[in-house]
Amino acid sequence: MEIEIDINDPIPVYEQIVFQIQKAIIEKRLLIKSPLPSIRQLAEELGINPGTVAKAYQILESNSVIITAGRKGTFVKESAVEMIQKYKAQVRVRKIKELIFFLKKDGINNQEIKTLFIRELRND
Repeated sequence: MEIEIDINDPIPVYEQIVFQIQKAIIEKRLLIKSPLPSIRQLAEELGINPGTVAKAYQILESNSVIITAGRKGTFVKESAVEMIQKYKAQVRVRKIKELIFFLKKDGINNQEIKTLFIRELRND
């Protein structure tokens, strides 16, 4: 598994790790039940603080993408692909709701929001 960190990216490093592990699972470069590097090992490879890797692993574990089996290591869960897709769908909905909230806060009504969305979708 190859992870590349961009320290100039505004996305926090732990989120970059989460995203890249999820992407590797979706693209089948990281298979179900495959072991992940230990926190210490991945931190050394990336030249970052182990706490950053631990945070990424905690997020992946709380989203049921990976499982830690004590000293045996950390592995990709059988339900990983399904859970990643479910999580991404939830994130999309949350982002749309946030956008709508801010647009309404700026005084834009539902019809104007709908018109904006439709116009932008047609321009895509």
